Amino acid sequence: MPLVLFIECISSLISNDEEETFTVEAGILQNISRVTDDGIAKTSATVSPDGKMLLYTEFTGSAEQTDILGFTTQESQLVLLRNINSPAKTKLPLTWSYTPAWYPDSKTVVCAGFEDKTTKLLRSSIEGGGKTYITRSVVGKADLHPRVKENKIVCDTVISGKSQIISMNLDGTEVTILCEGETPNWHPTEDKLVFIRNGGIFELNIETGQTTEIYRDEKFPCALPSYSANGKQILFTQMTAINTAASNALKRIAFGSSVNQIYLMNADGSGRTQLTSGTQSVFGATWGEDNTVFFIARINNKTDIWKARISVAE
Repeated sequence: MPLVLFIECISSLISNDEEETFTVEAGILQNISRVTDDGIAKTSATVSPDGKMLLYTEFTGSAEQTDILGFTTQESQLVLLRNINSPAKTKLPLTWSYTPAWYPDSKTVVCAGFEDKTTKLLRSSIEGGGKTYITRSVVGKADLHPRVKENKIVCDTVISGKSQIISMNLDGTEVTILCEGETPNWHPTEDKLVFIRNGGIFELNIETGQTTEIYRDEKFPCALPSYSANGKQILFTQMTAINTAASNALKRIAFGSSVNQIYLMNADGSGRTQLTSGTQSVFGATWGEDNTVFFIARINNKTDIWKARISVAE
């Protein structure tokens, strides 16, 4: 198991062979600990609205299919941690399912279900009861990354070869194309979305239809932005150059010149701060209660979810 060391303002998580590492900025990320301990490939972690549970996608690796866009899709299953502080997991009866999200009741979930070489949005419950398709026929070629707020769902889909953000009622009716982009996330109090377009981070005012570019780096694309509970900061993943000062041993296992890392910035794009660094990808950061964040890291070919307390502006 990795050791936790504190060196000035940086806490380093170092694997036993000291070749695969990531570090966190201890001035911002504190009380770091590992949540899962199975090492299985996973993604799309999301915290329930009541802050008590964690839902994510686990890849089984037992089968693959090709989707309508020609991409290989690996078999997966939704996994639930009923106690967000315990690795004990419940596998939900939702296979070939991806990018889950919660309804406000912390019981109902929505996700993308792979079927007939494409993905549709479906609804289910953590208490059982089967599944109901929200988009009975796909809006585009791949309906993904749903997010629920009050009586609306937003997601992204592919229409005419481009990723588009769409909204719909909870039952899948009244579909509206909002703008070009992907991975939308709701603002906690305002009628806004933060999303990705061509690797940059944008904000959409749904009432006016205006989109605003918040942050972009032409060399290193961003992914999965989300607002803090007060809407003042944005957490996101970005491709990041590996530190060229790393030892030769670290360079050998880097498999390229860049990896994913997580960042924090103000909602207007200022104050961008790198929260993790090192030779291994850290990704999929998501907010929990009381400024806790959860993220995924891969060390020694094992992928697990970690959590930490973050300092954010009030």
